[in-house]
Amino acid sequence: ALALSSRLNGSFVKEDLKIVLDNDLWSGKSIVTLNTKLQLKNFNPNDLNPVNIQLENRDIKIPSSLLVSDQELVSEKNASEKNTNKTNKKDEELKKLPHLPFPVDYFTTFENVDVNGIVANGSLTIKGSGDSLFLESKKLKLDDSLVNLSVKTKILDYSLKNEVSATIDDFDLSSTEKFISGEEFKSIAGKMSAKLNGFVEGEKFNFKLRTKISDGEISKIDIKKMTEGLADNVSKYTSLTRNDLSFDGKFDKLELNGEFNEKLHRFKRFTFI
Repeated sequence: ALALSSRLNGSFVKEDLKIVLDNDLWSGKSIVTLNTKLQLKNFNPNDLNPVNIQLENRDIKIPSSLLVSDQELVSEKNASEKNTNKTNKKDEELKKLPHLPFPVDYFTTFENVDVNGIVANGSLTIKGSGDSLFLESKKLKLDDSLVNLSVKTKILDYSLKNEVSATIDDFDLSSTEKFISGEEFKSIAGKMSAKLNGFVEGEKFNFKLRTKISDGEISKIDIKKMTEGLADNVSKYTSLTRNDLSFDGKFDKLELNGEFNEKLHRFKRFTFI
């Protein structure tokens, strides 16, 4: 259930508008503050002043019951596809995307925000005007792992072009167990560091990925069955036997260096020990 208690305050002095929405949410606080200037005497909807929005989140614990399961996502996707198939040709005609009606400066902070066991601290900023948006993380941490994220968005006539850059250092994979279906994994462990760069534009995308997982372990997967074909092929060309390639789910290091786009996946380096 959503436990929410809110208080709304505001002021409008001369041209300065300020609105504060103070929420007691899931044993924590979520405070939204909006500031802008309104020139009512010379109001021009085509020349609006910047809107500054601050969202402060602290000591919030988001219940796991709110997290959508994989099965629910699949059901929603199937329903969406059915509805899409029913659209007529007029609905399928492309329409130009609108630009931002006014400049936006958005700043959100996370202080001890618990999302199903993963605790977030740090902040995100979003700045935008016209046909451009820029998102950037500031000292954002998930548990003890530092996350750097930046996304530059360009609003084109009929699509968005997003340039993405992201890194994560020493992320504890065991924190993700609650997000993974129990039918697929019993547990997953290890420390992961990764770097991702690339772009998405409509259905096109291209990403370069470098990732490393150390001291890892995956259980409740029949690895032996998955690698039987590989073991047979390797045995044909080397002195290794199927027993040499047996795997109990534990590994010291997994490294992947590759490039991915909508047409192909290319691995430049793959190390598994």
